[in-house]
Amino acid sequence: MADEPVPSIPQTEPQHIWLFDTRQVSNPVSISTFPVVSGPLGVPHGKVGPHNLFEPRPGLWQSDDYVFATQHTAGVYVYDVTDPYRPTEAACFVSTPGTGPLADLGCVDVTVNSEGVVFITDAGNGLRVCEFI
Repeated sequence: MADEPVPSIPQTEPQHIWLFDTRQVSNPVSISTFPVVSGPLGVPHGKVGPHNLFEPRPGLWQSDDYVFATQHTAGVYVYDVTDPYRPTEAACFVSTPGTGPLADLGCVDVTVNSEGVVFITDAGNGLRVCEFI
């Protein structure tokens, strides 16, 4: 679950990604939070914080060990959740600053195909393609 950066939450407050134990669906329990990103190489512009968590679907990347998350202008981060009580950063992609009216939104969507090719919707730069190996 992710805290979306919205106007009602001051940007000085960190937004989190939470990991829940849902073995009892009627009683989900928060067991950890992911590392908080600070922004694109220290550049204080646009939104920073979680927006979209990749949801594995049939035919796409399947893993119980990694979570892909867009972080607006901070890019896309991959977290290792092998130890669900202590998620760690495994990889990241930080886009170059974009142009246009939506550039301050940064990376807003991420999809990973079955071969680990990562497709990122970057509001200021268009489609970005990376590989997670």
